[in-house]
Amino acid sequence: LNDTMQFHWGSYSIAFADKLIYFAGDTGYSTHFERIAKRSGRSYDAVLMPIGAYKPRWFMEGAHIGPVEALQASRTLQATVMLPIHWGTLALGDDLPSESALFLQQLQQKQAPSDSLSIRIWRIGESLDL
Repeated sequence: LNDTMQFHWGSYSIAFADKLIYFAGDTGYSTHFERIAKRSGRSYDAVLMPIGAYKPRWFMEGAHIGPVEALQASRTLQATVMLPIHWGTLALGDDLPSESALFLQQLQQKQAPSDSLSIRIWRIGESLDL
């Protein structure tokens, strides 16, 4: 229990019917996303990626991805839909609670038309049919 790099962190791939969903939990960016993509053997219908509490990067990057890394991870997992999570409620970093979602919207507007990744910024209490 003293080694935080071996215990506590976790993500989930959830398969049901013909859908495959990935829940990232709290995570930094690394090659584990490539390993997960390879292990799944197919694209994800939806990925739930954390985007908040990512500043300052020098301090947060090991445990929290930000909007840029969340997009990169979603593309690595060949996701159809990215659902950002862990934003808008608590001020845990130097970024404001809504800052990461606003930044993600700016990044979304700069996406190439050929980019097939859909980004769905959902609100607290909202549900989504896949």
